[in-house]
Amino acid sequence: AGNQFGFDRGGFRVFVLCPASRGDIILGKNLALAPLALTIGLVGVAVVAIAYPMRLEHLLAAVPQMISMFLLYCLIANCVAILAALPTAAGTLKPSTTRMLPVLLNVLLLFVMPLVVAPTLLPLAVEFVLEYAEIAAGVPWTLLLSLFLVVGVVFFYRWLVGWQGVWLHSREQRILEIVAARAE
Repeated sequence: AGNQFGFDRGGFRVFVLCPASRGDIILGKNLALAPLALTIGLVGVAVVAIAYPMRLEHLLAAVPQMISMFLLYCLIANCVAILAALPTAAGTLKPSTTRMLPVLLNVLLLFVMPLVVAPTLLPLAVEFVLEYAEIAAGVPWTLLLSLFLVVGVVFFYRWLVGWQGVWLHSREQRILEIVAARAE
């Protein structure tokens, strides 16, 4: 996801020439990654739920939390993809050239992600504190707050993807030079 334009190679010209909104292009690339990411997340939650049984409302809250985490991850990965595109060799997942700045930005993405997705765990912390203080015990706070959080993250994501689309439009010629250089 941090190099989503690198896999397009010369095909990135299609995005440059198409009349579609750049925000919609970014949205489409993120949605293309969603089935894979969310399936892996659901399998992970299932394994954890089997190994360490949890309350039903916590299991249900995992879905909106995963969606929130995925959207926040996409926002950061979009920034890295716009700033640090790397050309990718055909038939491989490896960059065809290695430049220091894009590699560092992709590594930085790994270190920043826990900080970015940490707020999605706040509903669980709130429920823990409320149950510890014996305030409104038995209310599925994690599920309710996770649902409110995912709605907020979706609105924030849609707003910010529009701005990222403007940013992509301003950098698309440079990205095209980078990703299509090896294809020719």
